Amino acid sequence: MLKDSFKTILAKARERLYPKDHWGIISGTTIAIVALFAPWFLLELFFDFILIPLSISNNIKNSISTILAYSLSLGAVAISLKIYGKKFKDIGFDKPRPDYFFKALMFFGVYFVMSLCLQLIATSFFGMDASQDQNVGYTSPSGFELILAFISLVGITPITEEVLFRGILFTGYRRRMSFAAAAIASSAIFGLMHGQWNVGLDVFAMGVVSCYLLEKTKSIWPSIFLHVIKNSVAFYLLYLYNGG
Repeated sequence: MLKDSFKTILAKARERLYPKDHWGIISGTTIAIVALFAPWFLLELFFDFILIPLSISNNIKNSISTILAYSLSLGAVAISLKIYGKKFKDIGFDKPRPDYFFKALMFFGVYFVMSLCLQLIATSFFGMDASQDQNVGYTSPSGFELILAFISLVGITPITEEVLFRGILFTGYRRRMSFAAAAIASSAIFGLMHGQWNVGLDVFAMGVVSCYLLEKTKSIWPSIFLHVIKNSVAFYLLYLYNGG
């Protein structure tokens, strides 16, 4: 009887971690991390032997690399969804609506205040350097370089990262956790993926707000729009304000 009880507990635990009809905590984390990093390894030969030797600027090469890698990431998500018998609409890809954008615009202020508070706490109590710049791979882009950088940073990056970290990671966690736990855990991983404490705290705050938007609207578009607004502001300040 004890043995049967143990098997029942084990079966329930396994179903909790590896559900058959939907990704869970471990499978969701695996999908998100593999889809994020695997394309860069798969494209390494292309980068080394075809892209790098080309007589084009590093800014253009960086844009091409990002667009190709993130396109493959979205392809990996599509395959994963198909394995589970799901479609992109199942992770919130409904028809985009104007009110989704206005919700994102309104919650941009919430994200900004939350990020500022986290930065102040980390700076005051833990000595974090909040002024450290984020290296996104571009050096004074201009002309066509600027257009490609905009497509890369403000277009495909927000879409891909929201699909991975809200559409896959958060929704997988949410089925096994409370909203608060799922939002904090998925946003913490999102922050860690950026490799810098100041940037990590900033995107952690955005991640929590994005999870809230997805939870309340059941659509991924508000979080994508929030990410686009954030990256647009950063793009303007980095490359357009006072000539970049």
